[in-house]
Amino acid sequence: MLFNFHSMIKQLIISYLLIISISLPAQNHLSSKKDKVKQIQILHADMLKYNKSMNANRLIGNVICQHENTFFYFDSAYLYPNQSLKAFGNIRIVSDSLTITAENLNYDANSKWASLENNVLCQDNQMSLKTNILQYNTTSHLAYYPNKSEIIRKNHRLTSDKGYYYSKDKILAFKNNVSLTNPDYTIKTDTLLYYVYTDIAYFNAPTIILMDSDYLYCEKGWYDTKNKKAYFSKKPLLFSDKKKLYADSIFYNENTNEGKAYQNIRLIDTAQKSIITGQFATYQIKNEKAMITKNPVLMKLHNNSKDTILIRADTLFYEKSDSNIIARCSNNSQLFHPQFQASAKYIIYYQKDSIIHFIQSPTFWFQNNQASSKYARLYLKKNGIDKIILDTNVIIVQEADSIYHNKFNQISGRKMHLHFQNDSIKNTIVDGNAQVYYFVKNDQNKWTGLNKAKCSKIRIDFLNNNIHKISFIDHPETIIIPIKKIQAEKEKLPHFTWQPHLRPTKNQFFQ
Repeated sequence: MLFNFHSMIKQLIISYLLIISISLPAQNHLSSKKDKVKQIQILHADMLKYNKSMNANRLIGNVICQHENTFFYFDSAYLYPNQSLKAFGNIRIVSDSLTITAENLNYDANSKWASLENNVLCQDNQMSLKTNILQYNTTSHLAYYPNKSEIIRKNHRLTSDKGYYYSKDKILAFKNNVSLTNPDYTIKTDTLLYYVYTDIAYFNAPTIILMDSDYLYCEKGWYDTKNKKAYFSKKPLLFSDKKKLYADSIFYNENTNEGKAYQNIRLIDTAQKSIITGQFATYQIKNEKAMITKNPVLMKLHNNSKDTILIRADTLFYEKSDSNIIARCSNNSQLFHPQFQASAKYIIYYQKDSIIHFIQSPTFWFQNNQASSKYARLYLKKNGIDKIILDTNVIIVQEADSIYHNKFNQISGRKMHLHFQNDSIKNTIVDGNAQVYYFVKNDQNKWTGLNKAKCSKIRIDFLNNNIHKISFIDHPETIIIPIKKIQAEKEKLPHFTWQPHLRPTKNQFFQ
Protein backbone atom coordinates (compact mmCIF):
# COMPACT_ATOMS: atom_id res chain seq x y z
CA MET A 1 0.00 0.00 0.00
CA LEU A 2 2.87 2.37 0.81
CA PHE A 3 4.32 1.94 -2.69
CA ASN A 4 0.96 2.65 -4.32
CA PHE A 5 0.42 5.69 -2.11
CA HIS A 6 3.79 7.20 -3.02
CA SER A 7 3.18 6.53 -6.73
CA MET A 8 -0.21 8.19 -6.48
CA ILE A 9 1.27 11.31 -4.80
CA LYS A 10 3.95 11.45 -7.49
CA GLN A 11 1.37 11.32 -10.29
CA LEU A 12 -0.68 14.06 -8.61
CA ILE A 13 2.37 16.35 -8.47
CA ILE A 14 3.17 15.75 -12.15
CA SER A 15 -0.46 16.36 -13.10
CA TYR A 16 -0.42 19.62 -11.18
CA LEU A 17 2.72 20.71 -12.99
CA LEU A 18 1.12 19.81 -16.31
CA ILE A 19 -1.90 22.00 -15.55
CA ILE A 20 0.43 24.90 -14.76
CA SER A 21 2.44 24.32 -17.95
CA ILE A 22 -0.69 24.53 -20.08
CA SER A 23 -1.33 28.06 -18.81
CA LEU A 24 2.22 29.26 -19.55
CA PRO A 25 2.45 32.25 -21.94
CA ALA A 26 4.45 30.24 -24.42
CA GLN A 27 1.49 27.94 -25.00
CA ASN A 28 -0.83 30.85 -25.74
CA HIS A 29 1.28 31.87 -28.74
CA LEU A 30 0.14 28.81 -30.77
CA SER A 31 -1.84 29.79 -33.85
CA SER A 32 -5.35 28.57 -34.46
CA LYS A 33 -3.91 26.17 -37.05
CA LYS A 34 -1.62 24.59 -34.49
CA ASP A 35 -4.51 24.29 -32.03
CA LYS A 36 -6.07 21.84 -34.48
CA VAL A 37 -3.11 19.51 -34.13
CA LYS A 38 -3.78 16.81 -31.59
CA GLN A 39 -1.63 17.51 -28.53
CA ILE A 40 1.21 15.26 -27.44
CA GLN A 41 0.06 13.79 -24.14
CA ILE A 42 2.47 13.32 -21.28
CA LEU A 43 1.51 10.12 -19.48
CA HIS A 44 4.42 10.00 -17.09
CA ALA A 45 7.62 11.82 -16.09
CA ASP A 46 9.60 11.89 -12.87
CA MET A 47 10.04 15.65 -13.29
CA LEU A 48 8.54 18.39 -15.45
CA LYS A 49 9.58 22.04 -15.57
CA TYR A 50 9.45 24.92 -18.00
CA ASN A 51 12.77 25.98 -19.58
CA LYS A 52 12.42 29.64 -20.48
CA SER A 53 15.60 29.83 -22.59
CA MET A 54 14.42 26.86 -24.70
CA ASN A 55 10.76 27.97 -24.60
CA ALA A 56 9.87 24.37 -23.92
CA ASN A 57 8.77 22.01 -21.20
CA ARG A 58 11.59 19.89 -19.88
CA LEU A 59 10.60 16.26 -19.17
CA ILE A 60 13.03 14.20 -17.11
CA GLY A 61 13.06 10.58 -15.93
CA ASN A 62 11.06 7.57 -17.21
CA VAL A 63 9.08 9.73 -19.59
CA ILE A 64 6.06 8.29 -21.39
CA CYS A 65 4.23 10.30 -24.04
CA GLN A 66 1.42 9.53 -26.41
CA HIS A 67 0.42 11.08 -29.69
CA GLU A 68 -2.68 9.58 -31.22
CA ASN A 69 -1.97 5.81 -31.30
CA THR A 70 1.79 6.04 -30.88
CA PHE A 71 3.62 5.77 -27.56
CA PHE A 72 7.03 7.31 -26.86
CA TYR A 73 9.40 6.22 -24.06
CA PHE A 74 12.68 7.98 -23.20
CA ASP A 75 14.91 9.33 -20.39
CA SER A 76 14.42 13.06 -21.05
CA ALA A 77 13.05 15.48 -23.63
CA TYR A 78 12.03 19.00 -24.58
CA LEU A 79 8.39 19.46 -25.53
CA TYR A 80 7.95 22.63 -27.56
CA PRO A 81 4.78 24.76 -27.92
CA ASN A 82 4.51 23.80 -31.63
CA GLN A 83 4.08 20.18 -30.54
CA SER A 84 7.53 19.05 -31.53
CA LEU A 85 9.53 16.79 -29.30
CA LYS A 86 13.27 16.37 -28.87
CA ALA A 87 14.14 13.35 -26.72
CA PHE A 88 17.32 11.70 -25.45
CA GLY A 89 18.39 8.36 -23.99
CA ASN A 90 16.78 4.91 -24.20
CA ILE A 91 14.35 6.00 -26.90
CA ARG A 92 11.54 3.57 -27.61
CA ILE A 93 8.57 4.07 -29.95
CA VAL A 94 5.64 1.68 -30.04
CA SER A 95 3.50 2.26 -33.11
CA ASP A 96 1.23 -0.20 -34.87
CA SER A 97 3.15 -3.50 -34.71
CA LEU A 98 6.53 -1.73 -34.69
CA THR A 99 8.91 -1.12 -31.83
CA ILE A 100 11.75 1.31 -32.57
CA THR A 101 14.67 2.01 -30.23
CA ALA A 102 17.44 4.61 -30.55
CA GLU A 103 19.51 7.11 -28.56
CA ASN A 104 18.05 10.35 -29.95
CA LEU A 105 14.60 11.37 -31.23
CA ASN A 106 13.03 14.36 -32.94
CA TYR A 107 9.27 14.20 -33.43
CA ASP A 108 6.91 16.66 -35.10
CA ALA A 109 3.24 16.15 -34.22
CA ASN A 110 2.21 18.30 -37.20
CA SER A 111 3.90 16.16 -39.89
CA LYS A 112 3.87 13.05 -37.68
CA TRP A 113 7.42 12.28 -38.70
CA ALA A 114 9.87 10.90 -36.14
CA SER A 115 13.59 11.17 -36.78
CA LEU A 116 15.70 8.70 -34.81
CA GLU A 117 19.49 8.58 -34.63
CA ASN A 118 22.31 6.43 -33.26
CA ASN A 119 21.97 2.64 -32.85
CA VAL A 120 18.48 2.57 -34.30
CA LEU A 121 16.68 -0.78 -34.09
CA CYS A 122 13.27 -1.19 -35.75
CA GLN A 123 11.46 -4.45 -34.98
CA ASP A 124 8.17 -6.25 -35.37
CA ASN A 125 7.23 -9.92 -35.32
CA GLN A 126 8.41 -10.26 -38.94
CA MET A 127 11.84 -8.65 -39.10
CA SER A 128 14.56 -6.62 -37.39
CA LEU A 129 16.14 -3.51 -38.97
CA LYS A 130 19.41 -1.96 -37.76
CA THR A 131 20.65 1.42 -38.96
CA ASN A 132 22.05 4.72 -37.68
CA ILE A 133 19.34 7.10 -38.94
CA LEU A 134 15.65 6.32 -39.38
CA GLN A 135 12.67 8.45 -40.38
CA TYR A 136 9.26 7.11 -39.29
CA ASN A 137 5.75 8.37 -39.96
CA THR A 138 3.31 7.45 -37.18
CA THR A 139 0.24 7.72 -39.43
CA SER A 140 1.35 5.89 -42.58
CA HIS A 141 3.67 3.65 -40.52
CA LEU A 142 6.36 4.19 -43.14
CA ALA A 143 9.99 3.83 -42.03
CA TYR A 144 12.74 5.31 -44.16
CA TYR A 145 16.48 5.01 -43.69
CA PRO A 146 18.85 7.23 -45.74
CA ASN A 147 22.04 5.37 -44.90
CA LYS A 148 23.33 1.80 -44.72
CA SER A 149 21.17 -0.68 -42.84
CA GLU A 150 20.91 -4.35 -42.00
CA ILE A 151 17.64 -6.28 -41.90
CA ILE A 152 17.28 -9.76 -40.45
CA ARG A 153 14.28 -11.82 -41.55
CA LYS A 154 14.34 -15.49 -40.42
CA ASN A 155 17.56 -16.83 -41.97
CA HIS A 156 17.75 -13.97 -44.49
CA ARG A 157 20.03 -10.97 -44.11
CA LEU A 158 19.35 -7.87 -46.22
CA THR A 159 21.59 -4.83 -46.48
CA SER A 160 21.35 -1.66 -48.56
CA ASP A 161 22.41 1.99 -48.57
CA LYS A 162 18.86 3.24 -48.17
CA GLY A 163 15.32 1.97 -48.17
CA TYR A 164 11.74 1.97 -46.89
CA TYR A 165 9.64 -0.29 -44.72
CA TYR A 166 5.87 -0.13 -45.17
CA SER A 167 4.80 -1.56 -41.82
CA LYS A 168 1.09 -1.86 -42.60
CA ASP A 169 1.63 -3.78 -45.84
CA LYS A 170 4.83 -5.47 -44.63
CA ILE A 171 6.80 -4.37 -47.69
CA LEU A 172 10.51 -3.55 -47.70
CA ALA A 173 11.95 -1.41 -50.49
CA PHE A 174 15.73 -1.33 -50.92
CA LYS A 175 17.92 0.96 -53.00
CA ASN A 176 21.65 1.08 -53.81
CA ASN A 177 24.09 -1.78 -53.06
CA VAL A 178 21.33 -4.17 -52.06
CA SER A 179 22.37 -7.60 -50.80
CA LEU A 180 20.05 -10.45 -49.75
CA THR A 181 21.88 -13.46 -48.32
CA ASN A 182 21.07 -16.79 -46.74
CA PRO A 183 23.03 -20.08 -46.45
CA ASP A 184 22.07 -21.14 -49.99
CA TYR A 185 22.50 -18.00 -52.12
CA THR A 186 23.24 -14.28 -52.26
CA ILE A 187 21.29 -11.72 -54.29
CA LYS A 188 23.05 -8.50 -55.24
CA THR A 189 21.16 -5.73 -56.98
CA ASP A 190 20.45 -2.00 -57.02
CA THR A 191 16.68 -2.03 -56.45
CA LEU A 192 14.66 -4.66 -54.59
CA LEU A 193 11.16 -5.01 -53.12
CA TYR A 194 10.63 -7.60 -50.40
CA TYR A 195 7.11 -8.68 -49.40
CA VAL A 196 7.30 -9.94 -45.82
CA TYR A 197 3.93 -11.74 -45.80
CA THR A 198 4.83 -13.84 -48.86
CA ASP A 199 8.64 -13.83 -48.51
CA ILE A 200 8.97 -12.87 -52.18
CA ALA A 201 11.73 -10.54 -53.36
CA TYR A 202 11.20 -8.54 -56.56
CA PHE A 203 14.08 -6.87 -58.40
CA ASN A 204 13.92 -4.46 -61.31
CA ALA A 205 17.56 -3.61 -61.95
CA PRO A 206 20.76 -5.46 -62.94
CA THR A 207 20.89 -8.36 -60.46
CA ILE A 208 23.37 -11.13 -59.67
CA ILE A 209 22.39 -14.26 -57.72
CA LEU A 210 25.31 -16.32 -56.38
CA MET A 211 24.69 -20.04 -55.70
CA ASP A 212 27.80 -22.06 -54.73
CA SER A 213 29.87 -22.09 -57.93
CA ASP A 214 26.93 -20.97 -60.10
CA TYR A 215 25.52 -17.51 -60.55
CA LEU A 216 22.68 -15.90 -62.42
CA TYR A 217 22.35 -12.43 -63.92
CA CYS A 218 19.12 -10.71 -64.94
CA GLU A 219 17.56 -7.25 -64.98
CA LYS A 220 14.07 -8.14 -63.75
CA GLY A 221 12.46 -10.95 -61.80
CA TRP A 222 11.37 -12.32 -58.44
CA TYR A 223 12.52 -14.89 -55.90
CA ASP A 224 10.21 -16.70 -53.48
CA THR A 225 12.52 -17.18 -50.50
CA LYS A 226 9.95 -19.29 -48.63
CA ASN A 227 9.13 -21.79 -51.37
CA LYS A 228 12.52 -21.40 -53.09
CA LYS A 229 11.09 -20.58 -56.50
CA ALA A 230 12.35 -17.91 -58.85
CA TYR A 231 11.46 -16.25 -62.14
CA PHE A 232 13.99 -14.19 -64.07
CA SER A 233 13.18 -12.05 -67.09
CA LYS A 234 14.90 -9.34 -69.13
CA LYS A 235 18.30 -10.65 -70.23
CA PRO A 236 18.64 -13.58 -67.80
CA LEU A 237 21.97 -15.40 -67.95
CA LEU A 238 22.93 -18.47 -65.89
CA PHE A 239 26.61 -19.39 -65.44
CA SER A 240 27.40 -22.95 -64.31
CA ASP A 241 30.69 -24.87 -64.64
CA LYS A 242 31.93 -23.23 -67.87
CA LYS A 243 28.38 -23.23 -69.22
CA LYS A 244 26.15 -20.27 -69.99
CA LEU A 245 22.37 -20.39 -70.34
CA TYR A 246 20.65 -17.48 -72.08
CA ALA A 247 16.88 -17.10 -72.58
CA ASP A 248 14.15 -14.48 -72.68
CA SER A 249 12.98 -15.76 -69.28
CA ILE A 250 13.96 -18.46 -66.79
CA PHE A 251 11.94 -20.16 -64.04
CA TYR A 252 13.64 -22.25 -61.33
CA ASN A 253 12.31 -24.42 -58.48
CA GLU A 254 15.13 -25.03 -56.02
CA ASN A 255 13.17 -27.69 -54.08
CA THR A 256 12.82 -29.96 -57.11
CA ASN A 257 16.03 -28.75 -58.77
CA GLU A 258 14.01 -28.13 -61.91
CA GLY A 259 13.97 -25.10 -64.13
CA LYS A 260 12.34 -23.90 -67.31
CA ALA A 261 13.66 -21.53 -69.97
CA TYR A 262 11.53 -19.76 -72.54
CA GLN A 263 12.26 -18.31 -76.00
CA ASN A 264 15.61 -17.66 -77.70
CA ILE A 265 17.45 -20.19 -75.54
CA ARG A 266 21.22 -20.62 -75.87
CA LEU A 267 23.16 -23.14 -73.79
CA ILE A 268 26.87 -22.52 -74.38
CA ASP A 269 29.50 -25.03 -73.24
CA THR A 270 32.85 -23.30 -73.69
CA ALA A 271 34.82 -26.37 -72.60
CA GLN A 272 33.20 -28.60 -75.23
CA LYS A 273 32.84 -25.87 -77.87
CA SER A 274 29.14 -26.51 -78.30
CA ILE A 275 25.98 -24.39 -78.37
CA ILE A 276 22.39 -25.59 -77.95
CA THR A 277 19.50 -23.36 -79.03
CA GLY A 278 15.73 -23.73 -78.80
CA GLN A 279 12.50 -22.06 -77.75
CA PHE A 280 11.64 -24.07 -74.63
CA ALA A 281 13.74 -26.06 -72.18
CA THR A 282 13.50 -27.84 -68.84
CA TYR A 283 16.74 -28.34 -66.92
CA GLN A 284 18.32 -29.56 -63.69
CA ILE A 285 21.36 -27.55 -62.62
CA LYS A 286 22.81 -29.96 -60.05
CA ASN A 287 22.29 -33.07 -62.19
CA GLU A 288 23.29 -31.18 -65.34
CA LYS A 289 20.36 -32.42 -67.40
CA ALA A 290 18.23 -30.53 -69.88
CA MET A 291 15.44 -31.19 -72.36
CA ILE A 292 15.05 -28.70 -75.20
CA THR A 293 12.02 -28.58 -77.49
CA LYS A 294 10.56 -26.25 -80.13
CA ASN A 295 13.26 -26.37 -82.80
CA PRO A 296 16.25 -27.41 -80.67
CA VAL A 297 19.63 -27.20 -82.42
CA LEU A 298 23.03 -28.47 -81.25
CA MET A 299 26.04 -26.70 -82.79
CA LYS A 300 29.36 -28.50 -82.45
CA LEU A 301 32.05 -25.92 -83.12
CA HIS A 302 35.48 -26.52 -84.64
CA ASN A 303 38.47 -24.26 -85.15
CA ASN A 304 37.16 -23.39 -88.59
CA SER A 305 33.62 -22.02 -88.46
CA LYS A 306 32.96 -23.66 -91.84
CA ASP A 307 33.34 -27.08 -90.18
CA THR A 308 30.60 -26.50 -87.60
CA ILE A 309 28.19 -29.42 -87.24
CA LEU A 310 24.50 -28.64 -86.70
CA ILE A 311 22.08 -31.21 -85.24
CA ARG A 312 18.35 -30.68 -84.78
CA ALA A 313 15.32 -32.80 -83.81
CA ASP A 314 11.85 -32.60 -82.30
CA THR A 315 13.37 -33.00 -78.83
CA LEU A 316 16.96 -32.76 -77.60
CA PHE A 317 18.11 -34.27 -74.29
CA TYR A 318 21.38 -32.98 -72.81
CA GLU A 319 23.16 -34.47 -69.80
CA LYS A 320 26.54 -34.81 -68.15
CA SER A 321 27.27 -38.30 -66.79
CA ASP A 322 30.62 -39.55 -65.48
CA SER A 323 32.55 -36.72 -67.15
CA ASN A 324 30.78 -37.47 -70.42
CA ILE A 325 28.54 -35.00 -72.24
CA ILE A 326 25.66 -36.77 -73.98
CA ALA A 327 23.21 -35.12 -76.38
CA ARG A 328 20.26 -37.27 -77.48
CA CYS A 329 18.16 -36.07 -80.39
CA SER A 330 14.78 -37.76 -80.64
CA ASN A 331 12.41 -37.94 -83.64
CA ASN A 332 13.04 -36.36 -87.03
CA SER A 333 16.70 -35.85 -86.24
CA GLN A 334 18.85 -34.08 -88.81
CA LEU A 335 22.51 -33.14 -89.16
CA PHE A 336 24.04 -30.44 -91.33
CA HIS A 337 27.68 -30.01 -92.31
CA PRO A 338 28.91 -27.95 -95.26
CA GLN A 339 30.30 -31.12 -96.90
CA PHE A 340 27.46 -33.55 -96.09
CA GLN A 341 24.06 -33.84 -94.43
CA ALA A 342 22.26 -36.67 -92.59
CA SER A 343 18.97 -37.72 -91.02
CA ALA A 344 17.74 -40.50 -88.71
CA LYS A 345 15.03 -41.02 -86.14
CA TYR A 346 17.60 -40.70 -83.33
CA ILE A 347 20.98 -39.01 -83.28
CA ILE A 348 23.14 -39.35 -80.14
CA TYR A 349 26.39 -37.45 -79.52
CA TYR A 350 28.94 -38.73 -76.98
CA GLN A 351 31.48 -36.03 -76.22
CA LYS A 352 33.95 -38.31 -74.40
CA ASP A 353 34.43 -40.59 -77.43
CA SER A 354 33.74 -37.87 -80.02
CA ILE A 355 31.20 -40.18 -81.68
CA ILE A 356 27.79 -39.34 -83.14
CA HIS A 357 25.42 -42.31 -83.43
CA PHE A 358 22.62 -42.50 -86.01
CA ILE A 359 19.85 -44.93 -85.09
CA GLN A 360 16.88 -46.13 -87.16
CA SER A 361 16.95 -45.40 -90.89
CA PRO A 362 20.04 -43.17 -91.07
CA THR A 363 20.59 -41.47 -94.43
CA PHE A 364 23.57 -39.37 -95.57
CA TRP A 365 23.91 -36.96 -98.49
CA PHE A 366 27.23 -35.70 -99.87
CA GLN A 367 27.36 -33.80 -103.16
CA ASN A 368 25.04 -35.84 -105.46
CA ASN A 369 25.43 -39.06 -103.47
CA GLN A 370 23.04 -40.59 -100.96
CA ALA A 371 24.05 -43.30 -98.46
CA SER A 372 21.75 -45.25 -96.15
CA SER A 373 22.00 -48.16 -93.74
CA LYS A 374 20.45 -49.62 -90.61
CA TYR A 375 22.98 -48.03 -88.23
CA ALA A 376 25.70 -45.42 -88.57
CA ARG A 377 28.44 -43.77 -86.53
CA LEU A 378 30.32 -40.54 -87.20
CA TYR A 379 33.77 -40.12 -85.62
CA LEU A 380 35.07 -36.64 -84.92
CA LYS A 381 38.65 -35.57 -84.50
CA LYS A 382 40.23 -32.43 -83.17
CA ASN A 383 40.04 -30.46 -86.39
CA GLY A 384 36.87 -31.92 -87.90
CA ILE A 385 35.52 -35.25 -89.15
CA ASP A 386 37.54 -38.44 -89.14
CA LYS A 387 35.23 -41.11 -90.63
CA ILE A 388 31.69 -42.43 -90.93
CA ILE A 389 30.85 -46.11 -90.51
CA LEU A 390 27.62 -47.41 -92.06
CA ASP A 391 26.49 -50.80 -90.78
CA THR A 392 23.96 -53.34 -92.16
CA ASN A 393 21.98 -52.98 -95.41
CA VAL A 394 24.35 -50.28 -96.65
CA ILE A 395 23.78 -48.65 -100.03
CA ILE A 396 25.19 -45.58 -101.78
CA VAL A 397 23.10 -44.15 -104.61
CA GLN A 398 24.18 -41.56 -107.15
CA GLU A 399 21.90 -40.14 -109.84
CA ALA A 400 23.69 -40.82 -113.12
CA ASP A 401 21.10 -39.28 -115.43
CA SER A 402 19.98 -35.85 -114.27
CA ILE A 403 17.76 -35.37 -117.31
CA TYR A 404 15.46 -38.41 -117.25
CA HIS A 405 16.10 -39.33 -113.57
CA ASN A 406 15.98 -43.03 -114.32
CA LYS A 407 19.61 -44.14 -114.04
CA PHE A 408 21.31 -44.58 -110.66
CA ASN A 409 24.82 -45.72 -109.87
CA GLN A 410 24.68 -47.91 -106.77
CA ILE A 411 27.09 -49.51 -104.31
CA SER A 412 25.87 -51.82 -101.54
CA GLY A 413 27.41 -54.03 -98.87
CA ARG A 414 27.30 -55.19 -95.30
CA LYS A 415 29.50 -52.44 -93.88
CA MET A 416 31.00 -49.25 -95.27
CA HIS A 417 33.78 -46.94 -94.04
CA LEU A 418 33.85 -43.38 -95.36
CA HIS A 419 37.18 -41.69 -94.63
CA PHE A 420 37.51 -37.90 -94.65
CA GLN A 421 40.34 -35.53 -95.38
CA ASN A 422 39.86 -31.83 -94.67
CA ASP A 423 36.19 -32.67 -94.02
CA SER A 424 35.73 -33.96 -97.58
CA ILE A 425 35.26 -37.65 -98.42
CA LYS A 426 38.61 -39.16 -99.41
CA ASN A 427 37.67 -42.79 -99.97
CA THR A 428 35.18 -45.48 -99.08
CA ILE A 429 35.76 -49.14 -98.23
CA VAL A 430 32.74 -51.44 -98.75
CA ASP A 431 33.23 -54.69 -96.84
CA GLY A 432 31.09 -57.82 -97.18
CA ASN A 433 28.80 -58.79 -100.08
CA ALA A 434 29.81 -55.71 -102.04
CA GLN A 435 27.84 -55.01 -105.22
CA VAL A 436 28.09 -52.26 -107.80
CA TYR A 437 25.70 -51.03 -110.47
CA TYR A 438 27.47 -48.44 -112.61
CA PHE A 439 26.19 -46.91 -115.85
CA VAL A 440 28.93 -46.24 -118.41
CA LYS A 441 29.26 -43.88 -121.39
CA ASN A 442 31.39 -43.88 -124.51
CA ASP A 443 33.66 -41.12 -125.78
CA GLN A 444 30.67 -39.41 -127.39
CA ASN A 445 29.07 -39.15 -123.94
CA LYS A 446 26.34 -41.64 -124.83
CA TRP A 447 25.12 -44.39 -122.56
CA THR A 448 26.50 -47.74 -123.60
CA GLY A 449 25.64 -50.11 -120.79
CA LEU A 450 25.34 -51.05 -117.14
CA ASN A 451 28.34 -52.47 -115.30
CA LYS A 452 27.33 -54.97 -112.61
CA ALA A 453 29.94 -56.31 -110.22
CA LYS A 454 30.11 -58.48 -107.10
CA CYS A 455 33.03 -58.66 -104.74
CA SER A 456 33.82 -59.23 -101.07
CA LYS A 457 35.44 -55.79 -100.78
CA ILE A 458 35.42 -52.61 -102.87
CA ARG A 459 37.36 -49.36 -102.56
CA ILE A 460 35.93 -46.13 -103.96
CA ASP A 461 38.10 -43.01 -104.26
CA PHE A 462 36.43 -39.61 -104.37
CA LEU A 463 37.45 -36.36 -105.96
CA ASN A 464 35.53 -33.26 -104.86
CA ASN A 465 33.04 -35.56 -103.11
CA ASN A 466 32.24 -37.35 -106.41
CA ILE A 467 33.12 -40.93 -107.29
CA HIS A 468 36.46 -40.83 -109.10
CA LYS A 469 37.67 -44.43 -109.10
CA ILE A 470 36.31 -47.85 -108.11
CA SER A 471 38.72 -50.65 -107.21
CA PHE A 472 37.54 -54.27 -106.80
CA ILE A 473 39.34 -56.50 -104.31
CA ASP A 474 39.32 -60.32 -104.06
CA HIS A 475 38.23 -61.67 -107.49
CA PRO A 476 35.21 -59.63 -108.57
CA GLU A 477 32.45 -61.02 -110.77
CA THR A 478 31.74 -58.45 -113.44
CA ILE A 479 29.22 -58.22 -116.25
CA ILE A 480 28.31 -55.37 -118.60
CA ILE A 481 24.78 -55.28 -120.00
CA PRO A 482 24.19 -53.24 -123.17
CA ILE A 483 22.02 -50.24 -122.60
CA LYS A 484 19.42 -51.44 -125.12
CA LYS A 485 18.80 -54.66 -123.20
CA ILE A 486 17.99 -53.10 -119.86
CA GLN A 487 15.19 -51.08 -118.31
CA ALA A 488 17.23 -48.58 -116.36
CA GLU A 489 14.45 -47.59 -113.98
CA LYS A 490 14.14 -51.20 -112.81
CA GLU A 491 17.83 -51.77 -112.12
CA LYS A 492 17.84 -51.38 -108.34
CA LEU A 493 19.90 -53.11 -105.71
CA PRO A 494 18.20 -54.38 -102.52
CA HIS A 495 17.41 -51.59 -100.00
CA PHE A 496 17.52 -49.00 -102.79
CA THR A 497 16.12 -45.64 -101.74
CA TRP A 498 16.36 -42.19 -103.29
CA GLN A 499 15.03 -39.31 -101.17
CA PRO A 500 16.65 -36.01 -102.14
CA HIS A 501 13.61 -34.11 -100.81
CA LEU A 502 14.53 -35.20 -97.27
CA ARG A 503 18.01 -33.70 -97.48
CA PRO A 504 18.42 -31.10 -94.69
CA THR A 505 19.20 -27.52 -95.59
CA LYS A 506 20.94 -24.98 -93.39
CA ASN A 507 17.89 -22.72 -93.31
CA GLN A 508 15.89 -25.46 -91.56
CA PHE A 509 18.19 -25.13 -88.53
CA PHE A 510 17.52 -21.42 -88.05
CA GLN A 511 13.78 -21.11 -88.51
